[in-house]
Amino acid sequence: MKNILFILPFLFCALHSQAQVKVADQFFKDYAYYQAAELYLETLKKGDTTAHVLSRLGDCYYNNSNVKLANFSV
Repeated sequence: MKNILFILPFLFCALHSQAQVKVADQFFKDYAYYQAAELYLETLKKGDTTAHVLSRLGDCYYNNSNVKLANFSV
């Protein structure tokens, strides 16, 4: 029982992060780079450091003419 209570919060956070990335991806596809960058950054702060999130965050910064942060993200 203790194991389930220990794993449950991590599972919830992982599912929430995946949903947040999907919303950010939709913003990215709609050229709403500022909104997408905010969601990717929030996901990154929660611990999701996948290549997809990092590259999309860098692309958002680049498309918003923030080259310094774009180079830092990649």
